[in-house]
Amino acid sequence: ANNGNSSACMFAQHSWPFLRHPIFVLNSQYDSWQIKQMLGFTSLGYAEKINDYGDRLSKEIINSVTGSHHQEGQYGNLIHGAFIDSC
Repeated sequence: ANNGNSSACMFAQHSWPFLRHPIFVLNSQYDSWQIKQMLGFTSLGYAEKINDYGDRLSKEIINSVTGSHHQEGQYGNLIHGAFIDSC
């Protein structure tokens, strides 16, 4: 799914186009583990960068759910949904 990198298949952005069943995404927009691991921040002194990350993550999820990453008609008309918690 990702140029021969099979470990990438565990990440939704790479596996989404191949899903055959409706999916409901439940994800936090601001997750302390993600902020530390993905951005390398250990304090909240980076609020603007953290907010930018949360906005980009939300847009990526919305794009996936609305079909920009899913090939239309590949597996029929699937209806996906999402809940993104920002607390």
